[in-house]
Amino acid sequence: MAWRLGTNLIDGVLDNTTPGKVTGELRFIGRKRPVRLDLAGDILGEGRGKRMVLRNAKPQERNRVLESQFGDRRAGTYMRGFASVQRGEVGTMKVDPRGCWLEWYGEKNGRTVLELPREQIEIVND
Repeated sequence: MAWRLGTNLIDGVLDNTTPGKVTGELRFIGRKRPVRLDLAGDILGEGRGKRMVLRNAKPQERNRVLESQFGDRRAGTYMRGFASVQRGEVGTMKVDPRGCWLEWYGEKNGRTVLELPREQIEIVND
């Protein structure tokens, strides 16, 4: 199962200015602190070799049902259990006129996907 983070994203920055490396910080509803990325690989398309600022105008909590060892069920944040540092490999990361597809394979959480429409992405030319 992949982690799908689009609705929980508040904002963040991704940096691919160092060839072969994607770093950054992302903030999510359901997490007190930002998630740091340290990934091997590159972003394709318009984002290659650039910094990107991501902003979600309407972040929403994506709940999951949590079940305790005693069988109690309650709503919990989707981000529970998501590692605060994501180290691993870039899967497919691309930016084009339609939007952005960010996929990576982290050491602790496996496959993660973040998909955003183009209007939520700003490519920064330093």
